[in-house]
Amino acid sequence: MSAAFPRSAIGKVPSARVVLRCGLHSDGRLVDCQTVSEAPADHGFAVAARSLARDFRAIVGPHDQIRDLDVDVPFDFRDPSAQAPPLEIYSALWLRRIDPAAALKLFPPQAAKAGFQDGRAKIRCGIAHDGSLTGCAVQSEDPAGLGFGAAALSIAAVMKMNPWTPQGDPVDGAYIVLPIRLVLASPQSAAQPAAPAQTAAPPPPPAKPRSAALP
Repeated sequence: MSAAFPRSAIGKVPSARVVLRCGLHSDGRLVDCQTVSEAPADHGFAVAARSLARDFRAIVGPHDQIRDLDVDVPFDFRDPSAQAPPLEIYSALWLRRIDPAAALKLFPPQAAKAGFQDGRAKIRCGIAHDGSLTGCAVQSEDPAGLGFGAAALSIAAVMKMNPWTPQGDPVDGAYIVLPIRLVLASPQSAAQPAAPAQTAAPPPPPAKPRSAALP
């Protein structure tokens, strides 16, 4: 978002807001965007918003019907030369997460050897303009010194969020604190044979036919 801020407006325009009306493609992309509003006008913010719209991806389910659907997308720009505290993201819309099977392979072998079945780590990451996580650092891990922090960093490397928050704010330049838990399946339970299927109860005997009353 900061990179898209018009250079001619840096140091002159503290903030701006643009609303685009776009078609929503079946894969979540925004297409055919038109400017609904731009304030202040004539500083290049509408052009900047349309360039950012190319990175937008909506979460579309396989059964969602979005044909002929238009959406209004707000863009809030802030002068990158002005000092402001980074925004913390609390409710990310994740576009990509790690596969649970891949996460299981990241369970630290030294922790498993020590007899631990689960562990936690908390990491803090910056967020790039496309929603990917950058500059992640371990804040804490439990138990400590057994590799859960490193495993959490590997998980964060494949995660990616929507470039906009549910409130319409860009995530570019923000940060997020992620608590990550890793659980290892018990080797004993994995080695045990599966429990036999329960035998269905025998069907009740057929009802005896009633004798018809003779006239």
